[in-house]
Amino acid sequence: MISGAAETAEEASKGTPFDSKGLQYTESFERLSGDLASVFHLHDLAALTVLDPLADKCLVLGAFITFIFLSEQIQVWMVLCILARDIVITCFRYLAIYQGKTLQTSRLAKVKTAFQMFSIMVILTSFMVLTVREYDLINQQYHSALESGLSRWDVAGANIRRFLRGQYDDFFFGLTCFLPYYLMILTTIITILSLLRYLFTNYKLLHGPIPVIRPKEKEKGYWQDLDKGRISALNKFRRSAGERKSG
Repeated sequence: MISGAAETAEEASKGTPFDSKGLQYTESFERLSGDLASVFHLHDLAALTVLDPLADKCLVLGAFITFIFLSEQIQVWMVLCILARDIVITCFRYLAIYQGKTLQTSRLAKVKTAFQMFSIMVILTSFMVLTVREYDLINQQYHSALESGLSRWDVAGANIRRFLRGQYDDFFFGLTCFLPYYLMILTTIITILSLLRYLFTNYKLLHGPIPVIRPKEKEKGYWQDLDKGRISALNKFRRSAGERKSG
């Protein structure tokens, strides 16, 4: 079953599953974000600290989410781990700004970003190098293995052993049979480690003021007045409802 994909790769028809329009959309998104920043005057430090990294994360997540639908090697839980990490770090970044502090970063975060960018580049390159037929053969191989009770780890392991023994006629085809999966596994592990590192170095932010839950001293009066207004409105509603019943 695993060898069948490699043996029929030469019969693949030409054409690539990746269109260069994706890069055009990325460039358009960057220009649009710059225009919106000019219109809404979002060039101050606080806005750039949150919105600029957020835009980059949206582009990265958009690429990984797209890969889920294009490749059987990319699993949903991998992308969910990356998404969860970005959500938590974005909340911590906003919390640091709210408290007037600086979010402490580490080299591991840069390593995580490098691995994510490298994984995206490799997977995109595989889409451009292989034909649609070849990539379909790889997806069918993983899909058939999953239906027979094997895991993606088993299939990727078998493929890398075949690749090291030189049993693939096409070098790039053989490489694509396992490399995206292992790259995403490694990227996900580094992403989780980066999150744990962030939490360890910035956990003290949770002891400080938190919007709504534990606001700053100057904001407590606002939330207290808001609660009093809600209680007053609720009591007024109850009195009016009681008068209607008695009437």
